[in-house]
Amino acid sequence: MSVHRVGLVVPSSNITMETEIPELLRRRTALDPGEVFTVHGSRMRMRRVTAEELRRMDAEADRCVTELADARCDVYAYACLVAI
Repeated sequence: MSVHRVGLVVPSSNITMETEIPELLRRRTALDPGEVFTVHGSRMRMRRVTAEELRRMDAEADRCVTELADARCDVYAYACLVAI
């Protein structure tokens, strides 16, 4: 069995990614029970979608990845499509 740790960096106001990504990965594991995924999250503060809030939020990305590195994640996903 292979266990893969997924680090998820999300805005604090995001209420979907931390439920959708684990569900997607559970479905993947159902197809191949030998592949197991765990999801670990860290949040960047963002209450409203404004240019200033996005700049502040992006400045927190390094902190979030550093926190997730403590969990020794195999991959990191930046889950904020608004910022892109």
